[in-house]
Amino acid sequence: MVLVVLYVLLVVSSAIPVKLLAYDWLNRVTATLINGSIMPLLALFILVVGNLLYPNNKLLYKRHKLFSGLSVVAVYGFLLLIPLHIFTGLLQQITISDQFRALDKAERQVDSYRQAANQATSVSELQTRLTKLSAPLLNPEILARPLPAVKAQVSAAYNQVAAQIAEQRQALSAENSWSTRGPQMLRVVIACLVLAFGFAAFAKPTPTGPLLIDSFENKLAQFRRKSLFRKSGRSRSFAKSTLKQPFWLRRMFSSRSQQPPKNLKTKDFSARK
Repeated sequence: MVLVVLYVLLVVSSAIPVKLLAYDWLNRVTATLINGSIMPLLALFILVVGNLLYPNNKLLYKRHKLFSGLSVVAVYGFLLLIPLHIFTGLLQQITISDQFRALDKAERQVDSYRQAANQATSVSELQTRLTKLSAPLLNPEILARPLPAVKAQVSAAYNQVAAQIAEQRQALSAENSWSTRGPQMLRVVIACLVLAFGFAAFAKPTPTGPLLIDSFENKLAQFRRKSLFRKSGRSRSFAKSTLKQPFWLRRMFSSRSQQPPKNLKTKDFSARK
């Protein structure tokens, strides 16, 4: 019971503040659910062993019954995390694409500012060109200097902004590349599947019914039997369809199959006549 309470407290603390469909929030909660899942699994194992050793203990039976029902929720919860994690990953990819477009726009603006500064022939013309492009206003102390000094300082500032944009682009590419996020998503999917089967080994949808993993195996066996029955039904229908073919067609195939071998010697009865 203590292990389960600690696990719930860990999950609740990682989920605050709640930001549904936020990729970072879902990653944090999923990591907590996966990393701390050993505690409820250990608690379920202890309850199963205790129930086997002390079958007449009503307290152990009630707790085992309660946590077996909660394990069903855990199974479907971990299975639900898989499509939810993929969906939020797609949303995160859309957000990253918007960020790349914003960086491209900022880079084009910086290039236009630099071009306007290089084409200016005076300080007043430079200020007019930058004002038309909605560029940030220059400091009056800078405008009081000669044109070459103003151009050099403005060019240095724009180069610094362009370097920051390039660093942000590189950081986004390295953080959100498929080589980085692909294995991480694959690990989450595999861990959720393993934990779903682990909880299914202890889960009981009904108090008197079979374990959830046993019901899965039974349904899989029924599906296999149905598929085999369908295959046998197809072979029988094929045999019936061949019987329904015309007599001459069946006779032709049967005569081909009953032809004697070429190397077989037959007696010539025409000489006796």
